[in-house]
Amino acid sequence: VELQIPQHTNRFARRYEHDGPTICLLLGGSGPYRVYPTISTWIKIIRALNDSFPNLRIYLTGVRKSEKGRTATSGYTDGRIDKILKTFRNVVDCYDIGLWNQLAIIKQSDVFLSPHSGFGFLAPCVNTPWLTISGGNWPEYFFNHVPFYSVMPDNPEFPYLGNLESRDENGRPRRIPDMQPHKLEKKIPEIIEGTRLLMTKSFTYEAALKRHRLNIQRANVRRDKVHLGPFF
Repeated sequence: VELQIPQHTNRFARRYEHDGPTICLLLGGSGPYRVYPTISTWIKIIRALNDSFPNLRIYLTGVRKSEKGRTATSGYTDGRIDKILKTFRNVVDCYDIGLWNQLAIIKQSDVFLSPHSGFGFLAPCVNTPWLTISGGNWPEYFFNHVPFYSVMPDNPEFPYLGNLESRDENGRPRRIPDMQPHKLEKKIPEIIEGTRLLMTKSFTYEAALKRHRLNIQRANVRRDKVHLGPFF
């Protein structure tokens, strides 16, 4: 599947061209904040990326407010988004620029980085490798013959397959195990490794699929519920 980007959006994206490695970053999807990485964890991930890839530019994208029923990165408030933008000089605000403009930015990026999100499935449709911070209800299953890397959680209950429910002893919702900082931040070296692989031209789709299957064998997850290859 290949999405054709309109010419005017390609022109829009050219103003963001950068002579160096580029990552388009989506903090989370339309779910609550507790099912995605915390801002403090994202800051540690971005700092590690900057240390590993000189002259890196990161395009931070999403939608601040839902309009006409469309999904938004609702768990991340303006304050949380601004904290990242103010912390790093190389992070560019690409929020609320429109869907096609988002896709044009993703298309010209070397890597798309996000937790598991329906929006993330669009990245391989514009031929951009997707580095996924896996966790929660669903494993990745649409790869579109484009290189990819899924950082698996350390959680024998993953994936929850629609039954995600994480509450404290008082019955209140709490951060899901996969996104708790003390667990996810142990995965930062693998996030860096996955990014490096995806920025390497020799890391083909076939190599990505082989590595994915090896990672599943090593992971502390429900292996029989994680797809070894594309679901369709």
